[in-house]
Order: sequence, then C-alpha cells, then structure tokens
Amino acid sequence: MTSAPEPAHGEERWLTLAAVNTLVSGTFGSSDRVTDETALAAWVREHVPPAMPASAVRASREEFAAVCTAARELLSAIGMGAPLPAAALRRVNRAAAHPMHPAVNAARELQLTPARPVSPVAMLAADAVRLIASGDASRVRTCAAVDCDRMFLQDHRRRIWCSARCGTRMRARRRAARLRSQVAVPAQRRP
Repeated sequence: MTSAPEPAHGEERWLTLAAVNTLVSGTFGSSDRVTDETALAAWVREHVPPAMPASAVRASREEFAAVCTAARELLSAIGMGAPLPAAALRRVNRAAAHPMHPAVNAARELQLTPARPVSPVAMLAADAVRLIASGDASRVRTCAAVDCDRMFLQDHRRRIWCSARCGTRMRARRRAARLRSQVAVPAQRRP
C-alpha cells in the first residue's frame, strides 16, 4: 500500500468516499492503494470500526474493487443528474444485503443483529446505500484538479478540490502559467 494522500473532504463521514478514493486516475496515470489482499486488510484495519471480529476482516480485493466501482458510477450519475445505472445499483444492493435476526435485550428493547459476521465489503456497500439515499449524495463532487479524480463532499459552493493539497497545487500551477505568459509576450518593436 502506497502512502495515503490527505483525506478528501467527507471521507471522515462516509466510508464510501474513502473507498472510492483508493483508486485515483489523473494526467500522471492511475494510482491504486488497494492492490492486493494484504493492502485491503490494511485499509480495512484503518477504516472499519475495531469492534469488527477479526474473522470478518477478510475480504476479496475483487469484491471490494467491484463495489467501489459501482459506488463511483452511482455517485457520478447522481452528480450529473442522470438515471442510476441498473447494474451498479444491483451490485451495491446485493453486496449490502446480509440477513438480520431480531433479538431482545434485558431492557426488552428490540435489536437487529447480523445472522453472520458482516464483511468489510458488506459494510462498504451498506454505507454506499445510506450515502446514495441521503441528501449528501447530491453534494458529492469530483475534484477539479486536472490530475485528480477523487470524490469529496462539497460543503460550500466554492469548494472545488478534494483537499487543500489539490487546491494549493492547482493555484500554483495557474500562477506559474500566468508568469510564463507574461514573460513570453515579446517586446514591441520601435520604428
């Protein structure tokens, strides 16, 4: 697993954003921070609540990547105001489904508990379902930096970058281009 970039805005709130941002494409190529089962286990330890039983931490990298891709497709469609892709919707819903059974505690309160350990992929898919159904889904954006496609939660209309790092990098890039254009303007000839 390569070094983690600065978290995108909203990753602390939505596991889905942290997951879809493990694969980033840009002008410099693609970067996948979850390349194998070992990297996935490290990502799960970092992002999934510690109360999850160790036996449930195992997950398939292919399942994880498929749910991340489907979640990204769904969030992109919402952002564009397009209909939700049926195949992506089926994949997320299927991965989120896990049987629950009712239980009652000593205070006679009903509790729904998983009939089997919930996998990290199921947790991710369930989080994606909650995000897509929430009002936050319409505020998910893709970073405006030319070399970044991470998704983030836009908390005000002027936020266009996933992180301060992308914003700083793009402002420096624009300033350098402006300085280059000023230097490139030839001096006018005198008659």
